[in-house]
Amino acid sequence: MRTLEAEYYNAIFNTKVNSIKQVWNEINKLGTISKKRKNNTFSVPKLNVEGTEITNSKQICELFNEYFADIAGNLVKTIPKSKVEYGVYMPEKEKNSMFIKPVNKEEMIRVIKAMNPRKASGYDEISVKLIQDSCYEILDPWLYICNLSFSEGIVPAKLKTAKVVPIYKKR
Repeated sequence: MRTLEAEYYNAIFNTKVNSIKQVWNEINKLGTISKKRKNNTFSVPKLNVEGTEITNSKQICELFNEYFADIAGNLVKTIPKSKVEYGVYMPEKEKNSMFIKPVNKEEMIRVIKAMNPRKASGYDEISVKLIQDSCYEILDPWLYICNLSFSEGIVPAKLKTAKVVPIYKKR
């Protein structure tokens, strides 16, 4: 019976493989989630865990949460440790494989002035307006850091940090 069921679902999903939207439509059909109904909930009435039948919805939620929260860690534990260091598979670094021309003062000023002052500040909480207002005072240090980064091929870790803030849309 399970083999027939697996073949059935494989046939359905293999025909939809080129469209992620169609795949999700099929997944939603499996969960009987309907866009037409206001209450799009799907509940599991009972769960069998190691021979014990659980019907309490809160316990079922906790078990699902534990399972899905621990699944990655449990999978990692089953992967055997390699005797070969990962670096063996990586090619040697090529020095000077890419060249970026040094930035000049005019270019840096043009970029700073083109920044939108209404945009939010970064992780350092320095506003674009402040950067633009102090452009000429901070120009030389920034120019040095930028050109050194280009020539050495190293970006300071603090400049790799981004501040990401989710903005929720109204439905």
